[in-house]
Amino acid sequence: MRKFLLILLLLPTISKAQVTTSTWGVEDTVINIVKTTNYGVVHDYIEMFNYSGQDLQMRWIPAISTSWPSQWIPNFSDPDSSYTNPHLEDSADFTLLNPPEFSNKLIIGVDHQSFAANSVISFKVFPVDFPEDSIWIHYYIYIGEPEEAQVGESIHTELTFFYRAFDQQLIFSGLKEDVAELSIIDLSGKVVLAKNITSQDGSYILDVKSLKKGVFILQINSKEGLRSSFKFVKTE
Repeated sequence: MRKFLLILLLLPTISKAQVTTSTWGVEDTVINIVKTTNYGVVHDYIEMFNYSGQDLQMRWIPAISTSWPSQWIPNFSDPDSSYTNPHLEDSADFTLLNPPEFSNKLIIGVDHQSFAANSVISFKVFPVDFPEDSIWIHYYIYIGEPEEAQVGESIHTELTFFYRAFDQQLIFSGLKEDVAELSIIDLSGKVVLAKNITSQDGSYILDVKSLKKGVFILQINSKEGLRSSFKFVKTE
């Protein structure tokens, strides 16, 4: 964990908005992939934009975290965009089309082989003729063990969440739009944090810096009164 946190601290400043240079840009520089081991190969992508007025020959160089599990196999594929897969710690080139027949995308996939862990893989991406227009792209990948509801009927069969220690946030994926309240309860039964939440795309980030280290119960109530509960361990 300490090595993982060190890698995160050494990464370039991370933005959560569209980032552009004089020749190209990306919709975001951070992608969070949050799944459990009952999912197969997990993947996500960012959209890329070409502002140069011509096709750009691009180069991407991966930088893998020392926390990357040997069981995880990264893969790169896009049926609509044509680019060469980079080998880890090596570079490869691809073309950023202008205008594209399909949207330009950069996809990362990971075959986790049912091994739960968290890590990060980053890419330095830049036009070969304009290396000063480089952008770092970071894929934070959280693969957890499957959780089952401990109280009442499960209303979120696709819900996954992960505690991101370096900034003390819970990251949710697969929330239903009818979620009414999220509560965190300590082992004495006291509600230490409660928040009304809604989600348009099934994702949500909850700051838990105010909580001390320990074991908690994460409880989610729907508007219909159904409840799902999960165990959560805050380590920082």
